[in-house]
Amino acid sequence: MGRLDKREVLPSLEKLLEKIEKGEIEVLSYEKDALKQVIEQYETKERPMSAYFTLEDWLYNKNGKEKPIEIKSAMLWGALWVVKEMGCIDWDSMRNMYGEFMSKQMNLR
Repeated sequence: MGRLDKREVLPSLEKLLEKIEKGEIEVLSYEKDALKQVIEQYETKERPMSAYFTLEDWLYNKNGKEKPIEIKSAMLWGALWVVKEMGCIDWDSMRNMYGEFMSKQMNLR
């Protein structure tokens, strides 16, 4: 079996939990709890990063291209801060992503 599409992962996990709760599959209680936690948090990290990259793309290619560099910088830094605070990236990743974006904007890369 190949890798699941992102849209198939959550329904698959939910079906697995359902089978566990019906007693069709036996697991330890902490494994069941872990599965429940994964289901609850599954899309939490996906959505912020997806939103961040949508913003970055907009700033590179669409109407954001016309914004002054100061506005782009503030928008991007704010988005990165939110993504970091949600636990999706760490401080170093945040700085690296900001640096990459800004160096491209200033034609240093």
